[in-house]
Amino acid sequence: MRVKLLTLGCKVNRAETEALDRLLRAAGHEIVSAGEPEALILNTCAVTGASAGKSRRLTRRLRREHPSACLIVTGCWTQLQSAEAAALGADFVLGTQERAAAADCLNIWAAGGERAAAQMVRPYGDRAEYEELAAPAASGPVRAMLKIQDGCGGGCAYCAVPSARGPSRSRAPEAALAEAAALVAAGAREIVLTGINIGLYGQENGAAAGWDLGGLARAVAAVPGLLRLRLGSLEPQDCTEKLVQTMSDLPVFCPHWHLPLQSGANSVLARMGRVYWTEDYRRALELLRAAWPEAAVTADVMAGFPGETAEEHETSRRFIAGCDLAGLHVFPFSRREGTAAAALPDEPRSRKDARVRDLLAVGAAARAAYCGRHIGREAKILLEYVDLAGKSGGHTENYINVTLPAVLNPGDWRPGRVVTAALREEYITGVKEDVNTDG
Repeated sequence: MRVKLLTLGCKVNRAETEALDRLLRAAGHEIVSAGEPEALILNTCAVTGASAGKSRRLTRRLRREHPSACLIVTGCWTQLQSAEAAALGADFVLGTQERAAAADCLNIWAAGGERAAAQMVRPYGDRAEYEELAAPAASGPVRAMLKIQDGCGGGCAYCAVPSARGPSRSRAPEAALAEAAALVAAGAREIVLTGINIGLYGQENGAAAGWDLGGLARAVAAVPGLLRLRLGSLEPQDCTEKLVQTMSDLPVFCPHWHLPLQSGANSVLARMGRVYWTEDYRRALELLRAAWPEAAVTADVMAGFPGETAEEHETSRRFIAGCDLAGLHVFPFSRREGTAAAALPDEPRSRKDARVRDLLAVGAAARAAYCGRHIGREAKILLEYVDLAGKSGGHTENYINVTLPAVLNPGDWRPGRVVTAALREEYITGVKEDVNTDG
């Protein structure tokens, strides 16, 4: 069947969609991006109320625009709102434990199965297992994401992830290493270890003895042919001296760390249910910069958490401005039913919007300052694309997004090659970070 894949939300969702792509190709399906598909698979998000709304609207639009196609909707939103997805016209509704069933759903549809809005969504229990989606690929991207963990047992007041993703589960190290080798064989030169909370890797009951995030990273780094390794988002409390030392010993590791902050005011962090203080965040930054003085550190920050005062916002803004970050992902508080914060009085939208704009300005200034320090310096860029005219682009080791003009290309540049260039202002498009202003 001709299948179109669509993804909303985080890098973990994108990694899962990439795995689905490989699974479906291996099953004989054609993955398409243009033309009229016979089937559509939407991987949804529900991390905020706004993202749940996007999932809802896109499901409705896909059903309207492709009335005769098979529509499969999966992901965090369907795990929480399966009946709503079915009511909006999904033919098959899969949660966050059943993505691998997508191929079976396509077979049922191809065999003439009737539209019954089949809902295959299981609630999570204490014995939830990691869903293995790996499949071989003949070719793939230069920069690939390798999912190693799922779920979270945290108690953050604003977060629906424990309900949507279940408890923390670690991928078997042998499966992760096998996929890493397969990705490199398919053309990947950089791998990003990703998950919902990768700092928990190997920590839950039943995990393989002796494996933690640092140990897995060390093993992945040894895969022949791998040029670069990165870590996905890491909670500040998991940025330990042991992990930093392990990563600094790996020649292929790239010094770009994404440490979610959420607020620079301790009183807000306490109400959020976070398990660190700003002093802990500062110590993590000191650890990183002792190992890599020019490490790029990016962060998430939330504006307008319930009860946030003008003084708390100013405290947070001052703290963030003093962190010398390389990028900032700013988003307003968005109510999620079923979370502790949903019962708290919300801040006015106008106030949240103003605080988002304030923090965006702080983030833009920090990004400009960080990138500005690298103008004139030589950098190694892993080429992720080279167009027909010879223009190319990719990322530096510290994750500055760079576009190189065709005049620099001697004619033999190809994706996957590392080139060295002195950075100029017009080459730099910034530290690539998403900015979400929905609320």
